[in-house]
Amino acid sequence: MTEVVSTHGLTLTYSGYGKYTVTWPGYPSDSGRAIRRTINVNSLSDYKEAARLAAESFVAWIESTSPLAGEDLRYSVDSLSIAGTSNPNKYTLHLSGDWV
Repeated sequence: MTEVVSTHGLTLTYSGYGKYTVTWPGYPSDSGRAIRRTINVNSLSDYKEAARLAAESFVAWIESTSPLAGEDLRYSVDSLSIAGTSNPNKYTLHLSGDWV
């Protein structure tokens, strides 16, 4: 049986000179406006490192904005998957985790 896991979707886009931009949807209460962060690495080939840093940015954001966050709860990432797209400079990231 295939396990189905809920994930957060992030988009990672390379814009040249070692710069990636990661975006994800914000909360519905904020009209779902996109949240953007810049990730700096050495080159396009460092996409795995950029994905790891993007996940860290997402966790920092969710821990600072979620009503679930608190002194006793932290968001723990269980897995991070990277999927390529038809655009060679863009990746889709799927991050799964839970509050612990």
